[in-house]
Amino acid sequence: MEQQAKKIYTPKEYLELEAASETKHEYFGGEIFAMSGGGYNHALIGTNLLIALGNRLKGKPCRPLGSDARIYTPSGFYTYPDAVVIFGKPEFVPAETHAPTQTITNPALIAEVLSESTRNYDKGGKFDLYRAIPSFTDYLLIEQDRIQLSHFRKTANGEWILHDYKPDDKNVVIDSLQLELDIAELYDGVEF
Repeated sequence: MEQQAKKIYTPKEYLELEAASETKHEYFGGEIFAMSGGGYNHALIGTNLLIALGNRLKGKPCRPLGSDARIYTPSGFYTYPDAVVIFGKPEFVPAETHAPTQTITNPALIAEVLSESTRNYDKGGKFDLYRAIPSFTDYLLIEQDRIQLSHFRKTANGEWILHDYKPDDKNVVIDSLQLELDIAELYDGVEF
């Protein structure tokens, strides 16, 4: 039996398909990948995070956005993180090189709520792709089945430092955005 060649899509084709789709997809290297939906804890933690970010960033030149915000990396990766924070004005993929979009290119903070099926990808390959974004300074990974967070922060010389937060820690400190997040607030209402 003859094996069919894998369909390769252009960014323009991906964006046109995505605009008509009821579900979200990632795009990289000409391939389109369906994104899995999260469960109740995933959604609750994501909502708690957006509320906390919104409250703490009021009056600052930063804006938090939820999982409907699509971002783009210089390597050509399109995806929908659980939350992003943009410092200053949002920058978008230029319409003259792709189909008209609202794809953000300048996130400062990216947050992912982890699940069994995405944990390794979020910590590995996806993080590698995110690190190519010049404006990206903070990566927050939040477990949904236990109280545990990992915060990667980029230093002035471009190195990434990891700080793991455990249940007895009170706050996550994000110096680049001059804010602290109450860990208990992020897990408010979550049952394990």
